[in-house]
Amino acid sequence: MKWFVYSVGHEKADPLDPLVQEYAARIARKVPLTLKVFPDEARLDRAIGDGRVRVVLTEHGEPLVSSEKFASRIGQLLAHEGRDVVFVIGGSHGHSPEFLAKAHQRWSLSGLTFPHRLARLLLVEQLYRALSILANEPYHH
Repeated sequence: MKWFVYSVGHEKADPLDPLVQEYAARIARKVPLTLKVFPDEARLDRAIGDGRVRVVLTEHGEPLVSSEKFASRIGQLLAHEGRDVVFVIGGSHGHSPEFLAKAHQRWSLSGLTFPHRLARLLLVEQLYRALSILANEPYHH
């Protein structure tokens, strides 16, 4: 199983990137992780292809109201051993209805709207926290 965090945006200097990379490195010790930014949703969609679990982050998704609930959902994904998982963050206009229709799961990190760069940082931190919770490690405390 591999994890991918894909987002729509522009690859330019991101002051949050060092933090994103720090959490990505921590996650990669447990689950192989790839981060990638695509210029548009169509290219992102083609890169996902078929056979991967699509978890689309959207304000209209299932609200994950606590880190423990988020960890529970991650645990369920880990139970599907062998299937790669793609976590998808949309661009400034969110996701198209066609793209949302392809989602296996729709999650909401918050009722608030975040810039995709901040959402990426929040997502990788919560992914790491979820892995720590599931492994009974002290990070969450």
